[in-house]
Amino acid sequence: MVITAVEDITGDLTVEAWTVSASGTIEQWATNPAEFPASIASIAAVSSSQVVTAVRNSAGDLQLDSWSVGASIWHQETAGAGAVSQLDITAWADSGHVATPVSNSGGKLEVIDWIVNPTTGAIVRQSSSTVVAASQVAASTIGTLVSRHR
Repeated sequence: MVITAVEDITGDLTVEAWTVSASGTIEQWATNPAEFPASIASIAAVSSSQVVTAVRNSAGDLQLDSWSVGASIWHQETAGAGAVSQLDITAWADSGHVATPVSNSGGKLEVIDWIVNPTTGAIVRQSSSTVVAASQVAASTIGTLVSRHR
């Protein structure tokens, strides 16, 4: 299964699930139009049944949303942080942790650690670190390490 987060034609977030057959056939399986404005959509899987999206909301702030994926996709919880111009999200370490590297309101790279409750989807900010100037950001993980790119 592939889960996507996209800014739809109206400027709202849509989360979709897709199946991929052994022969490579891709079919849409489930969708949840979130119906809230979002740009710079990014997504990370925290388990086989839960994903977290990171977007820049209509106020220009970082917004994280947890989603449960089963027979359908449904919204769980929302959390946020301050103004951002760029963002990405990656799952890391043990199940339930995500990191969001962002270009914050000061134009600096800030990496924020979050923990996601596997049952309720509650998202709690753990810590953050701010370093050098960044205009674009991307993230990946290597085991328990977050690799930041600027």
